[in-house]
Amino acid sequence: MCQPPSSTSTMKVLQCAKIAELRKILEQAGYRSVSEQAVVLGLSRSTTWALLKANHKASGVSGSILKRMLRSAGLPLAVRQWIYEYVGEKLAGKYGHRRSRLRIFRAQVELGDGTVINLQREARDPATTPPAPITISDNR
Repeated sequence: MCQPPSSTSTMKVLQCAKIAELRKILEQAGYRSVSEQAVVLGLSRSTTWALLKANHKASGVSGSILKRMLRSAGLPLAVRQWIYEYVGEKLAGKYGHRRSRLRIFRAQVELGDGTVINLQREARDPATTPPAPITISDNR
């Protein structure tokens, strides 16, 4: 028997593919070297290399890394949009994380340094309606 399309391994492949999109977005924006990518993302070279390798066993991108990226002054709009999509998809369970792990991730992206990622939820049919936008507010 074949595994159903929502199997954990399939979800992890989706997550790796989503993270690989980030590298493509950066390259299309003209940031080809790891050094250039690190500067624009506001991360160290080693963190950027590990992130863009997209060979994450299970956890994906942490909330703390995502918030560091969002604080980068030169972050391209396409990368910012990618972050919003990734957070929304991960919190919706698209990548197969357990509820307990999603609670931790939600706390990472919502709390801490004053940055809050607000998910605007509406009653909608997920099959026909795109996800609601995610907005960032800085409560400093």
